[in-house]
Amino acid sequence: MKHFKFTFLIIFLLINTIRSQNWNSTGDNLTTGNIIASNPQNPAASASLSWINNIARIRIGGNGVGADNGFVFQGVGDFNIMRLLANGNVGIGTVSPSAKLEVFGGDLLMKAFDNDAGDIIFQTRSDVQLARIWSSPANGVSGLSLSSGDNIPDVYISNYGNVGIGTINPNTKLTVKGAIHAEEVKVDLSVPAPDYVFKEDYKLKTLEETQQYIKENGHLPNIPSAQDFEENGIELGEMNMKLLEKIEELTLYILEQNQKIDKQQKRLEEVEAFLNIN
Repeated sequence: MKHFKFTFLIIFLLINTIRSQNWNSTGDNLTTGNIIASNPQNPAASASLSWINNIARIRIGGNGVGADNGFVFQGVGDFNIMRLLANGNVGIGTVSPSAKLEVFGGDLLMKAFDNDAGDIIFQTRSDVQLARIWSSPANGVSGLSLSSGDNIPDVYISNYGNVGIGTINPNTKLTVKGAIHAEEVKVDLSVPAPDYVFKEDYKLKTLEETQQYIKENGHLPNIPSAQDFEENGIELGEMNMKLLEKIEELTLYILEQNQKIDKQQKRLEEVEAFLNIN
């Protein structure tokens, strides 16, 4: 009888020891061993929570059904919050992530600790930086910076929507410090096209007046000086219209000269005819 009581006591203690290593609905119990959960549909597959070399580890092991399906974190009502697949893909809001991180149905927020909201850095396997994206104030204005191998911004987008290439001080919608190579550039006009030159009431300067203006100013009428170009640059659309204005004025000068040549030619022919008669 005493032997039976002792055996029962041992079984009772073992059952309570095993139960003490499981989590329950009222709180978390502390255990110094591994917590292992077997797959009810396949006992050969299991998940465990353990410590390895002072590192907490959650692991799926075994073989067969469930051994390679990864983890899913759920909320109330079995709502899927996050999924971690066996290949390392992480899904937030989705249970079938197709990339290392896929966020579905929500925003991805990077919040600043101070003035820097953090970086997105692209590196090779050997830690060589290929590109970097970050957000931090430049000259007191928040914006987004993009760089290649170094940490010097190649492209900067200001809080006002201005884009700078080679500069962090874009003062227009696109500011480029350097050359631009383009197959085609279209410019919307903010000034009228100079067809007014061909209207009858257009006051075309005479060649003598133009010559005098050039002597006094060193440049053509209605064209900025070299100093203006150096200080203020060139407004491409406006300058093209000014150049077109000069081409149209030059056309009028050529037509006027051609009329004078025709008159002189006719008079010369009349003189030659008169001389031949006599």
